[in-house]
Amino acid sequence: MLYAERVAVKQLPICSHRVRRPIRQLQEETQVSPSVILGHAMAHELGHLLLGTKAHSPGGLMRAHWTREDLANTSKGNLRFSKEQCLTLRSRLTTSKYVETATVAMARH
Repeated sequence: MLYAERVAVKQLPICSHRVRRPIRQLQEETQVSPSVILGHAMAHELGHLLLGTKAHSPGGLMRAHWTREDLANTSKGNLRFSKEQCLTLRSRLTTSKYVETATVAMARH
């Protein structure tokens, strides 16, 4: 099994040379583009923030440990949030609390 935390945002050091090695290793093992691997790892970590949970799901983007098949599915666009997670994200992101926070943050920049 390949582990998503190899490239999880919370573990990525600031120095780019320390990021490239694990991504390159995953790319060699799976033939998946490094940018696709990193993008999905970032989406996974953002999922934790936006869903408001540290929990993982048994499959999909929020799975704790991605398999070779999961990473192969990234290139096909098939490593996704579950339907339930999508509904939760949509609900949370369209509430006035989140809209107000985003509006205030955007106005400050």
